[in-house]
Amino acid sequence: MSFNDCAPELLDNGILYLLLARPDQPFSNIEDPAEHSERTSNTSSASNAVRRLKGVGSYSHEFGDSYTIGRDTYYNKNTGTLVFKIYDNNATNYEFMRSLGCNTQYLAWPIDSQGNIYGGNDGIKVVLQGRENITESVDEKKFIEVQGQHKYKNAPPRDTYALAGDIDLDGNV
Repeated sequence: MSFNDCAPELLDNGILYLLLARPDQPFSNIEDPAEHSERTSNTSSASNAVRRLKGVGSYSHEFGDSYTIGRDTYYNKNTGTLVFKIYDNNATNYEFMRSLGCNTQYLAWPIDSQGNIYGGNDGIKVVLQGRENITESVDEKKFIEVQGQHKYKNAPPRDTYALAGDIDLDGNV
């Protein structure tokens, strides 16, 4: 795990949960436990539903490039990359990944092993793709993988996840 000088409040690895919502459904208050409890559901078809997926993943920021005109330096946007493996490949998770299709936008909130949630009220607008990997042997555990990218100028804010006491932060998948 490397320390990212461009985003010192971000723990690059150790994402254990991922919240996903439609791109027009941010949180009113990311720190409100009642809003999380009301909206979090992996089976709801409500437009404001938030899926909470458990797995193992990483969320890392890459450095953008810069260019100079005269004495001024201008910075292009950076790219953030999210990779998340979901080991519970039940029918609900499988159909959700199939529904992503190609390059679907979602709001994402990664939750790390310390109970921090990234993205603030507005979340991180990512372009997602889901895939099911082929395993090497019949004994190997299968997983569904979701990958996403987004462009940003400043690193996303970090808050304490309001329902951290209700989830397993030890990484037991």
